[in-house]
Amino acid sequence: HALKRDLPSGRQVRLRGRYSDDRVVLLDNRVHEGRVGYEVLMRFTLTDGRSVVVNRGWTPAGMDRQDLPSPAAPAGELAIAGVVYRPPGAPLLLGENLSSDGGWPRLAQVVSLPAFEALWGVELLPVRVRLMARAPGALVTDWPVVAVPPERHLGYAVQWFGLAAALLVLILYSGFAHRGSR
Repeated sequence: HALKRDLPSGRQVRLRGRYSDDRVVLLDNRVHEGRVGYEVLMRFTLTDGRSVVVNRGWTPAGMDRQDLPSPAAPAGELAIAGVVYRPPGAPLLLGENLSSDGGWPRLAQVVSLPAFEALWGVELLPVRVRLMARAPGALVTDWPVVAVPPERHLGYAVQWFGLAAALLVLILYSGFAHRGSR
């Protein structure tokens, strides 16, 4: 599939282009099999000139948090395979998102396309691509699958409204029972 702005999350895509440079952004505080590390994000420039954020996968953190990993990406024009990823909601950010020490790689708490556009000086497509395991440049790519169907949310809503209704009935009963005992 060609990369379009409106592709749904989970759609597999094949892209041709190149990793744009060595200006890597590391998503901080990522854990894989009990080990602390980072997800490695890079800009991938398609052959038509458009750019997209590619998540190459997880890499372990070193013993010193000041010594950040920067796994090299393959050079030249490549064909990569990945999956479109759209986060389920707006991320919660409690502080500054991007480290601003001027060096590379940079640390980020969340993916913010406007911040990455400013950082990389280019307009980005409003999607992210997570590499598949055998794609050139892929690291550890055991992406967690979050599959909660809408019916489950409806079930939780009915359950909580039922509990609220039961509580209201108990409160009303208690009030009338207390009033009748006077």
